[in-house]
Amino acid sequence: MNSLVKKSFRILLGRSSAGILSVAFMIYFAYEFSKVIFALIALYEVAVTFAKTIGDVGLHFRMMRDAPPLLYENRQEEAMRTVIWPAAFTRFCVALVTAILFLSICLLMQSDLQTSFPDLDIRFIITICTF
Repeated sequence: MNSLVKKSFRILLGRSSAGILSVAFMIYFAYEFSKVIFALIALYEVAVTFAKTIGDVGLHFRMMRDAPPLLYENRQEEAMRTVIWPAAFTRFCVALVTAILFLSICLLMQSDLQTSFPDLDIRFIITICTF
């Protein structure tokens, strides 16, 4: 039981440290940038979080439940074929659809974004954010 608590605490610490770091950067961005640029960063963060959530729906639970028994029994090929490959392919498809959707929306709004942010190269930013 002690080992389970230690491992759970490590997972919790890893996830919370990433969240704390993200909040720290958002606070820095709030002080450093104007309200409009900060709103653009926050909007992008919401879009990325939404896409990540949609891409992860059910995959973590399936990976944690189905893959370890197969890997411990030295059935790597079956684990790859039935669990790991479908999960990776699903994430890739969600990422591709999200990138295409994001790119098309941003290209439709390119003139408005360039007007809102005249000192930024919006075409370059759209390319970077899509990847």
